[in-house]
Amino acid sequence: FDENGSIFDPNAVDNLRYIIDCTNADVIISSTWRYDGLDKMQKLWKDRNIPGKIVGITPHLIFASFEEVDSKEIWQKRPIGSRGMEIDEWLRLNTNQKLEPLTYAILDDEDDFLLHQAEHVVLTDPMKGITREVADKVINILK
Repeated sequence: FDENGSIFDPNAVDNLRYIIDCTNADVIISSTWRYDGLDKMQKLWKDRNIPGKIVGITPHLIFASFEEVDSKEIWQKRPIGSRGMEIDEWLRLNTNQKLEPLTYAILDDEDDFLLHQAEHVVLTDPMKGITREVADKVINILK
């Protein structure tokens, strides 16, 4: 632990460095770490000398509601947190998807994504993090 919380696994950090070195990718944080804010995330990256540049954090989806089309019944609002929806919103707000094909990879240890994101998702083992095998999959997606 340090002033920023738990220390990241050095092997996972090395594998992140491998991804960044091979792809020159930027980093957008969608994990719960983002609740600390963009400035704190960028400071953490700098203080710990973590590879890559954090260029954003995804928004947090708090509530969603749906309306039944036939009866106009509004379904109960309930808290949700689909990372896939949050990532889509970040992409909508920060990229021009109509002019540029998007090249991105999503790394997570939970499968909480949308069907159209499947080709971008690389799942990690929560006990191992970013392994070389995971890094190679990410690099293949980004190239």
